[in-house]
Parts: sequence; C-alpha cells; structure tokens
Amino acid sequence: EARFKDFLKILVSDKYIKVYKDTSHLMSGFTILLFLVQVVSFSFFIQIILDHFGYISKFVTLTEKEKELFREHVQIMTCFPRQALTRIGDLEQHIYFIKKGVLRKFFYKENEEITTQLSMEGDLVCCSVSFLSGEPSEFVLETMESTTLLFFSKSSLETLFSFFYNFEKMGRLVWLE
Repeated sequence: EARFKDFLKILVSDKYIKVYKDTSHLMSGFTILLFLVQVVSFSFFIQIILDHFGYISKFVTLTEKEKELFREHVQIMTCFPRQALTRIGDLEQHIYFIKKGVLRKFFYKENEEITTQLSMEGDLVCCSVSFLSGEPSEFVLETMESTTLLFFSKSSLETLFSFFYNFEKMGRLVWLE
C-alpha cells in the first residue's frame, strides 16, 4: 500500500524534471504525438463506457444489430495484482477500459522502473504508439491491484469501424467534442 501511495504522488510531483533536469522533451513532437494518440484511443474506447450512460445517443443512434455486434466484440478480464498486460517488445493488441482497479505504464532505465502513467477506474489505457504503429512496445502495462477490465482487440475495433459507419462516425464525433 505504501508503494501505491508513492505512485499517487507522481501525479503532482515535479521530481522527474528535477532528476533529469531536461524539460525540453515535455513539448517535443513525440510527446505531442503521444498525447494525440491517447485522445484517438479514447475516442475508440469511449463508446464502451458511454453506451451504458446513454451518452452515445447524443452522437449516433445505433441499431439493435449494431448494439449486439458491439456487445459481441467487447471482452471482460479480471487480473491479479502486478499482472503484465503488455511487456516491452510485445505488439499492443488491445485497448483497455478500467472498470475497477489501477494500472501503470512504465519503462526501464538502467534497471530502474520509470512510471510514465497511472490509470484508474474510468480511464482508458494502452501502449498507444505500439497499438497504432504495429511496432514493439517500449513500455510495460501492469496492474497494481486486483483489476477488472473491459477491452477491445485491435481486430475487433477494425471490424466495427469497417462494417458500421455509425461506429466510425461516433468515434470521430466523440473525439471532436
């Protein structure tokens, strides 16, 4: 539990900047691209969450067939603490919505774990650069406690977007809002 509290401090800490004394990377092209990739990933995944709250109807009206296909493609997984979902060198194949629990994304620098992201209930998370580029991940995505996830595989998202215009339209409209 103490370790978890230390990770929560990262959210409001400037320790990374003090330790590495290089703030130039904060507005680099890679950082901006990574942010945009996360926004796009969010638009894909938001449909899972918002469908349960009637939010999707603000953008599109899904037919019963589309709703059924949506339900067929979303998967649920329960994970143990410290379970790796993606490892360094893996190709990211999923986008996760955290229904319950906490995940972190990190990489290694000289055998030290450097946490880059903490994600909690209601968040979307994946190793987005790997997911979109098809390149091996440079990060580990790991649960920090018992976690329940809803997720789509990359192929499921491609199927939904290719067969149903409403899914593609909804992803764009949610992202633009």
